[in-house]
Amino acid sequence: ENVIVMQSKDEDMMFGYFQNEAIKYKRFKTLIPKYFDSNSKLEDIQHIYYMDIDMMMAAPFEHLVEGLDEEHGTESVPADGDDMIFMFKDPMSDLFVVNSGFIVMDRKKSSRCLDLWREEMDANPTFIKDQLSLNEMVTKAKSGETSGCQIVAMQHHDFLDYTENEKRMIKMMDSGDYP
Repeated sequence: ENVIVMQSKDEDMMFGYFQNEAIKYKRFKTLIPKYFDSNSKLEDIQHIYYMDIDMMMAAPFEHLVEGLDEEHGTESVPADGDDMIFMFKDPMSDLFVVNSGFIVMDRKKSSRCLDLWREEMDANPTFIKDQLSLNEMVTKAKSGETSGCQIVAMQHHDFLDYTENEKRMIKMMDSGDYP
């Protein structure tokens, strides 16, 4: 019902660090719950629906999120156990399990996942997409190298599509032909 636009702090952006400067903006999404925690006006908000600036809504927002609570448990994130983030299953890519352009976060139960993802971005400044860092995080979790985070892949394929340019880039990345 409410849309909040936030501006990052310069110290969170790591200017000049990443090979692809767009990653510094992608990195910001991993800090959103911390920004909410620093603003007392936002203290009653539990769930955060984040959307990248290059994402578009093709249907009313209510249609997108209706049923998420029942279907994916966003209302029942456990008090104990792993933190969780919810993302759409990527309908096009074999390389990317989920699309990181739309995230449902629980303000109190997503921090571990977002911290691990940001650590991967910071450790890999040559990655051209934040999805690559997310894949690294998932790989480490599956191997047992890290723990405490679950990524729930939501199934709303009809809400996720790509531009032709993005489709070409995903195909190149899946085939290993992209730097």
